[in-house]
Amino acid sequence: MVLVIQIIGAVFGLFMFYLSFLYFKKKDFHLRDFLLWGVIWILFVSATLVPDTINKLTETFHIQGAMWFFTIVSIVFLTLVVFNVYRTVKKDHRKLQRVVRELALERANKK
Repeated sequence: MVLVIQIIGAVFGLFMFYLSFLYFKKKDFHLRDFLLWGVIWILFVSATLVPDTINKLTETFHIQGAMWFFTIVSIVFLTLVVFNVYRTVKKDHRKLQRVVRELALERANKK
């Protein structure tokens, strides 16, 4: 029997998958980004509709319950996201420094 919360979760996951697809079509996401988020949302919908798979995973890894499992997975996922954001910001910062340096040299040469 599918519960209302499972339906809400599945609709949310499908909506987020569709949103990821739209971002990919608008060229806001690269193919790699779309594939990553697509897999995440498909796994989310699967875990929502078939919660017994989570119970099997918790038994396999000797975790006491589904909430602990989701907490651990969430912390790992957020750590990866923060690391990726940090890496991207540092890369953009270096690019911005290079552009500012080039503009400053151009303006200095014009004087």
